Amino acid sequence: MPLEVLEPPGRAVLADAPVSVGVVFPKGTFAASDNARVVDDLGNIVPLDTEVTGWWDPEHRSVKWLLLKFPVTTDRRYWLEYPVQPTGGTARPIASQVDGAIRVDTGPLQAEFRASASLFPRIVLNGQELLDADATSHRLVLDPAATDATLGQVDWEIEEATPRRAIIRGLAFFQDKEAKRLAQLDLRIEFFKNESFVRVYHTIVWMIRDPAIGAREISLRLRPNLKSGGELSVGIEGDKMDDAWRDAWTTESRFCFLQSDVDCLSLLKDDQETQQARRLKGWLRMTGKDGRGLGISLRDAWQTYPKAFSLEDGKLGVELWPARGEPMGFGLEHIVPESLYHKKEWERYNWSKEAKHALHEYEANPAFEHTAEGAARTHELTLFFFDRSSKRSHAEIQSLTQQPVIVRQDPAAAMKVPLMGFSLSPVDQQAYPRMEEAVDALGRMTLARWEDLHDHGFWRFGMIRWGSPPLADASSGIYRWFDGVQYDLQLIPWILFMRGGSRDFYVEGERVGRYAMDVCTNHFNTRGAAPGYQGGAAISPFPWHSHHLHKSLKIHFLQYHYHLTGYPRAKDVMDEVIAGAIWAAEHHTRQPDDPYYRGRGREHYNVGRFWVSAYDETFDPKCRNFARQWLDVTLNREYNAALGNFRSPGIYLSGELAQQSRLWPNDEKLRSVLLEYLDNMGMPEMPDGGVRFTNRVMLCDPASRLTGDRRYAGVAFDVARSLADLVPEVDASNGISPQIPFSGNGYFRWRLGPILVGLAQGRSIGLRNDRPHLSHDTHIGFPADDKPQVYFRPHGDGDLEMKVILRETWNAEFPPVRISVIGAASEPASLLVPGQGRLAAVDRVLPLDTRWRTVEFTVKDVQKGKTYGLHFEGGNSNVGALVLADAQVVHRLAMGQPTALQNHAGQYHSGGRVFLKTNADKVTVHNFRGLPFSIRDANTWDLLYTSPLPMPPETEHQLGKDRLIAIVVASSRNWLKITSGVHPWVAAKRESWFLPE
Repeated sequence: MPLEVLEPPGRAVLADAPVSVGVVFPKGTFAASDNARVVDDLGNIVPLDTEVTGWWDPEHRSVKWLLLKFPVTTDRRYWLEYPVQPTGGTARPIASQVDGAIRVDTGPLQAEFRASASLFPRIVLNGQELLDADATSHRLVLDPAATDATLGQVDWEIEEATPRRAIIRGLAFFQDKEAKRLAQLDLRIEFFKNESFVRVYHTIVWMIRDPAIGAREISLRLRPNLKSGGELSVGIEGDKMDDAWRDAWTTESRFCFLQSDVDCLSLLKDDQETQQARRLKGWLRMTGKDGRGLGISLRDAWQTYPKAFSLEDGKLGVELWPARGEPMGFGLEHIVPESLYHKKEWERYNWSKEAKHALHEYEANPAFEHTAEGAARTHELTLFFFDRSSKRSHAEIQSLTQQPVIVRQDPAAAMKVPLMGFSLSPVDQQAYPRMEEAVDALGRMTLARWEDLHDHGFWRFGMIRWGSPPLADASSGIYRWFDGVQYDLQLIPWILFMRGGSRDFYVEGERVGRYAMDVCTNHFNTRGAAPGYQGGAAISPFPWHSHHLHKSLKIHFLQYHYHLTGYPRAKDVMDEVIAGAIWAAEHHTRQPDDPYYRGRGREHYNVGRFWVSAYDETFDPKCRNFARQWLDVTLNREYNAALGNFRSPGIYLSGELAQQSRLWPNDEKLRSVLLEYLDNMGMPEMPDGGVRFTNRVMLCDPASRLTGDRRYAGVAFDVARSLADLVPEVDASNGISPQIPFSGNGYFRWRLGPILVGLAQGRSIGLRNDRPHLSHDTHIGFPADDKPQVYFRPHGDGDLEMKVILRETWNAEFPPVRISVIGAASEPASLLVPGQGRLAAVDRVLPLDTRWRTVEFTVKDVQKGKTYGLHFEGGNSNVGALVLADAQVVHRLAMGQPTALQNHAGQYHSGGRVFLKTNADKVTVHNFRGLPFSIRDANTWDLLYTSPLPMPPETEHQLGKDRLIAIVVASSRNWLKITSGVHPWVAAKRESWFLPE
């Protein structure tokens, strides 16, 4: 199995860099008794540690996830070979328990841990003590009382020890004078054989319930045992400064480098500002006169401002929240500062009450509480102990910290295993270039962040949000703020990385995953609930309701974070969330006849799939039983067979049914309900030309698997292609998108999920991108005049059966429309399609015909090839018509005026296509709605244009005269406005287009 090394551009070759990479195996291909080895392209067997992190079965016979830990030289290629014969004996672990202490020996570096209040161990480099353990400290100063908290005894344990690496974990609590716990400190220190650097994961968990109490300072203080008179260097970024600031230091020196804002770095000497720059690069190095020294690299330093490096009394300070500057506050005004809040946007909500500052949208809920109790924050830093004999430079260590070496399993091998219940495919840029570009662009939009909208900062960096900088009116603001873990967005980077996407997705997966597991997940509370509950979409990242243990719970991003990287905290938090969910399922019980038993709608479906994931991780029979309970409620209560629909909102329905169908592959009730529901959604036959709910094309995956019917794959592929054409082009050269045109809550369920599943379904049966489309359900608006708005030419003589489906926006008031046939020898009387008010939901389950009105009629004695007309009277500017008949059908386009375009799926559109023919070389399109669209050659399906970002309001296209083209539009309350360059006739199908005159 190939293992791919993914390096950032321009980095020099690194030798023997320690990495961890998770690989996944199909069931039955790697047994518990099997052995593996890693070899490089020179034939060398590479030193390797392995750890099984996931199994396929409760008996632990078949390995699902295997974590590989080995040194990588970045210009080499590597392969995993298995099964192989076991190697000889093993060497001694580099960490061991000796005389009540933990001792670590990497070769050049020795460390000794003892239970004490010391933050770090005694460090000896090449026989000389370099770090004074007794002089290290950790400061936590509360605000507003400026009270110093006392760090209790740090209890150390060996979490992992092999001949090549070790992790030592320390736990302690900060306390006040009355011994009340204020915060928990959780340290993991990782050592590597033959290395003199250590990797530190520093997590602090806040344990104070009152949000009025914040922090004045959170900092680490380290005293290197160095000879005075050396050099202090700090990496800084500024327009007129070198890459580093340098100065001599003595035991009397006092320096501070304070990152107070996203682009404001102050350099202070003896508490006086001497210079300003833009940003900390995240590293500091202190060198003694003899060449020995300590280098510190802090990952994402400026991004998580405020931050500071300092030197005072011979101690180096890593100030995670600096004492200089504003204190850390937990009020909403601190998390969402005034410059972020845009009143014009928020006053559209009833609960905003014309406030001058943002209010939490759930304040009226009796269970609401705004508190940071149980929130955490993790920082990753590297300590590099060096002398003149050290094999690495601090520049290497800084590079490894900020841009870790990343290794990936061959995506083709990884995609043999279903992901969250769905079969996906590896990246195939050659066969599906536009779809792959769209997938990459959607991933980057999901993870976009902007300096001017406070996407950085201690309590904000790593969040996922739903909006971007406004395109025109800055006062319009953004839609909501923190996503929490609500809409599966933290899962997206891991999916895209595994299937072969950019290394950027791995880096962002770590960032957003750590944020969600730390800040959006509760780790301690005094609210009478188990920890583990998580926050959903809201204006604050902190979970506001402890009973959300059965609402927004997500462990999928924790699963992939842990299995792909080996990050132990991801496993800790995953276990914490699962334990909390089990506690809630056993304690928050209702009777089965209660309509809210096991939740309803969105929350119910989400927790149903959660239990499947929890069982996959634990094989706890409780999780399996709860998965069955939730599925029974889904099939027997949430599904209304009379209406053919599930209770709304069904945001996580596709995910639950897909995952449950793999846990219960022989469940006949599940199979029958799934297929019946898909049939009601128009799949696979699409009797009216399209699907009724875009997200549900993801269910074509289990339907294909359960039935073997290839038509499901065709439908899913059809929708995926159209959705991909509606994703704007993104310039990835700067990493993250400059703006996004979509609301974040729809990235996965409306766009990325259907595209990924549809692409995989199509690829599995060999479908190509130029395949003729199956769907043709674009409802086209009609001009309000007395001329026919639709013309049709029958394909044969005799009676012609016609169906007209009128489409309004979702469940809107529907005005009456009169339809008249023009030109038939024996015309039917004109037909009146009566109006309709809003349809009431039946127990929050809506009938499927809330979006359209249908009339069927027969036109008698038509002649093949003769042109007939339809006239529509009534309706409004939103109403569009889909005309289905055994005939060519074209709609009259009001040139220079907007024409409404929608399709069956409505708000959750599946992409609409209209076909036109050019009558000039140049076509002018007005995109006054600011929605992305694409233009393709209708015959070859070559891509001629895709909307860029930002999207211009008017575009001119040199397409050539007499060319049949297709315009793909977001067919949800969209309008097409063309002023010149085409004949004024559009068709929903390529073969339907003709020129009536």
